Amino acid sequence: MPLNMHRLTAGRVTALCAATGRERHCIEDHFNTQKNNGPGLGHAFCANETASKNYYSVMQCAQIIWELFYHGHLARLYGWARRTSQTALAQMIADGMRSLGPPPEDFVIRQMRFVT
Repeated sequence: MPLNMHRLTAGRVTALCAATGRERHCIEDHFNTQKNNGPGLGHAFCANETASKNYYSVMQCAQIIWELFYHGHLARLYGWARRTSQTALAQMIADGMRSLGPPPEDFVIRQMRFVT
């Protein structure tokens, strides 16, 4: 028997299950948002397995970037962002990007390569 098994009690097990259950609930909320309210990750993207995996990976990255941007920057620093819905903020950002127009003709897209 491991050394710390003697410290298990019904109360500790219940507390651990309750804490991890709440964490799982938060994760499930994000998946539900992605499937139903966000980018719409329904079964429509299952025709091509590779394409659906790539699409899902890109959507996961976008979700993570948005969460960091919104919760880590906008809502923390600006009171008006806390009072505005995330959908409205995303629409404002999209409108701002559209108003900037395309990049200038001499704009060059570059890649960074790291040599080990």
